[in-house]
Amino acid sequence: MDGSIFDIVKGKRQHQVDQGTVQPYKILNEEQQNNGINPFYIIEDHPNDKYRFAILRSTENGKYVRGGMLYFNFNGIDIYTDIDNAIFVDMINKSIYIKEYKKVKEEITPTDPEQRQYILMLTSYEDDDNRYTWEAITGRNNAYYWITDNIDDRVIDPQKSFVLTENVPFRDALSVANFIRYIKNAELVEPDGFDIEEYIY
Repeated sequence: MDGSIFDIVKGKRQHQVDQGTVQPYKILNEEQQNNGINPFYIIEDHPNDKYRFAILRSTENGKYVRGGMLYFNFNGIDIYTDIDNAIFVDMINKSIYIKEYKKVKEEITPTDPEQRQYILMLTSYEDDDNRYTWEAITGRNNAYYWITDNIDDRVIDPQKSFVLTENVPFRDALSVANFIRYIKNAELVEPDGFDIEEYIY
């Protein structure tokens, strides 16, 4: 393609990569990306910053659509993919990752908390070895009520036990105590007289 014609339609993201990308580079498949930096969280935490961004069919008014496909040139390699995909560009790690945009949105957009699965990682005051058991509960309020119904019988330590969901990294998981405080403070359940502070000692 003639350089002057290409420059007319070239988007700013393409110019950015052309000026800043150096060898080596890598194109990740889904299995490989799970072992490294997750581009979904990159885009969620740093949407379209200078070094990490997504290319969609709508980016810069469609400048990356060629012949009904999504197009991007990375390190001199022409990349064509389905128009409904997203191309994640990570200039820091010199990599790109491609996935259907609908699936990406499902992973980074919170779902109805009453449809989400909550994993309760539980340890007891009576267990000196801090061993954990787990319970899988569907629904935020159901998780709350399961805790309040079982905290006495299971002698649950609410500060050492914690709650996991699919959209929260392990390092950011709430303790059971903080989960209950959040539910109560946000008035997500009807007043029931339950006080988590009575179980902290």
